Amino acid sequence: MNYFTRIELDERHPGAREALGHAFGSARSDHQFLWRFFPAADGSARDFLFRRFDPEGERQQALFYCVSQRPAVAPHPAWQVQSREYAPQVGTGDRLRFDLRVNPTQARERDGKSRRDDVVMHAKKRIMAEHGATRWADVPEAGRPPLYELTHKSIRDWLGDSSRPGIAIRNGFRVLDDLRVDSYLQHRIPRGGQREITLSTVDLSGTLEVDDPTAFASALLGGIGHAKAFGCGLLLVRRP
Repeated sequence: MNYFTRIELDERHPGAREALGHAFGSARSDHQFLWRFFPAADGSARDFLFRRFDPEGERQQALFYCVSQRPAVAPHPAWQVQSREYAPQVGTGDRLRFDLRVNPTQARERDGKSRRDDVVMHAKKRIMAEHGATRWADVPEAGRPPLYELTHKSIRDWLGDSSRPGIAIRNGFRVLDDLRVDSYLQHRIPRGGQREITLSTVDLSGTLEVDDPTAFASALLGGIGHAKAFGCGLLLVRRP
């Protein structure tokens, strides 16, 4: 059984400050923080996906949506934890509104090894190479698209369509023409004396159409792409 959970702090609860426990708000600390809601023995594999939404309006703390293999439990009474069984039923041709944070990377072979490249940075480097430039600012203005346009095209190509299969098709859906691409960010995540992790994230929203219900249901439960431990990959959908 799988579960869909909304986690939000009751900011009016007298123990709200105590319930926060420790700071969160980065890709790494969010992951560590949410383990409190899915307690398990040391060394257990992560069995949940999550998506963080920043404070908005009167809400001063982040809220989280999670998909997990077990129900979440509130570590403190100030946390409002709403869980329900999650068994998505979708059919071919269904159209759904979606919201998705992803780590947009693609495997490419370099020096005889498979490496994952950020698709936006790869596009920038390709344009720089075409113009013999070592910096983005050195690319002639006529050949240097605005970053938003470059990001949008790179993400659209990465998602693919019926003529150019990409990650969306592999996960049983295609994205329609209202795709919105926001918040392309690069993160540096320290690892306690080891080499830091670098990754990028981008927020996508729009309308999708289901092509393969089985593959799409697997994507809803298992997530899309990489960096799932850092809040990426959870596909949130609703009927239009």
